[in-house]
Amino acid sequence: MLPNHQYNHGLRNRNDENLPPDLGGPLPPNKMAPKLPAAVSKNMRDPTKAKGFRAAIRLAQEDPGLLAEIEEKSMEVLDRENPHVAEHRIKTLVTWGISLMERYPEMDESEHWTDTVVLRHARYYLRLRATKTRGRSGEEKVKASTLRAWVQLLVFCISKYTHDGAGKKMGMTVLSKHDLFDQLTQEGAQIIDDLNLDRFQNDKMRIGRLEFRLMLQHGFRTTGPERFLSMLQTVLCAHVTFYATTRSSSLAASHREYLAREKYVKLGDFKFYQTAAFTWQVDLKLKNFKVRFHSITEF
Repeated sequence: MLPNHQYNHGLRNRNDENLPPDLGGPLPPNKMAPKLPAAVSKNMRDPTKAKGFRAAIRLAQEDPGLLAEIEEKSMEVLDRENPHVAEHRIKTLVTWGISLMERYPEMDESEHWTDTVVLRHARYYLRLRATKTRGRSGEEKVKASTLRAWVQLLVFCISKYTHDGAGKKMGMTVLSKHDLFDQLTQEGAQIIDDLNLDRFQNDKMRIGRLEFRLMLQHGFRTTGPERFLSMLQTVLCAHVTFYATTRSSSLAASHREYLAREKYVKLGDFKFYQTAAFTWQVDLKLKNFKVRFHSITEF
């Protein structure tokens, strides 16, 4: 393992005045929490304010079972993050660990996210990964947008997993007090310039309504009876995307976790209403709505 002073490169002293004071110590005026507005205390004691909520709370107090259920639910540790993002964060943690294993073979794995190591290794890791990683389609380098995403993922991992020697969380201290957040942002921008990373996305094929109709006509003409139902399903999904301007991942499960949670459209999610002769209104309930493609309506 490297000498301890090498890990501490660039660190401020633990007693640095810029570090947060002890909890029991005095706080400067600009660091103290502001007082609540006077109207808050006044309205809390006014029985005419928020009458509906007051009545609901009183009813809840008469149901011990409900209160126990609410307390139990509120104590659960939740993990509701996007599964795709979670996988990218895991990859960040893995590549971070591998880079440290290669750079410092004698370092114990328990030290990988200590504050001293994070401060020394974070910028090195970003530049190393950007230099040696090829693009998704075999390009020599990744896109600039990919590097920016790596910066965001690394910042999240630092904020969540960084700790000191005693196990105390130090992520926000490292990012703010030691200015690492700004350093990583600046490092990302510098890497884009140094490696001349492509700032433009790859061209994507776009079609308008006329091209869409030609595709459907061709499909109906060339699809045999054994594949007609699957063709019809594809046509319906494409129509929903065009008319509802929703992403396809809002209609179908784009991840196995979404599939298990039934985050996809079923037949019962469509409601049809006849509003006039040959005129119908269709309501669609989306369980995993992402965003709308406003550009679709321009065609």
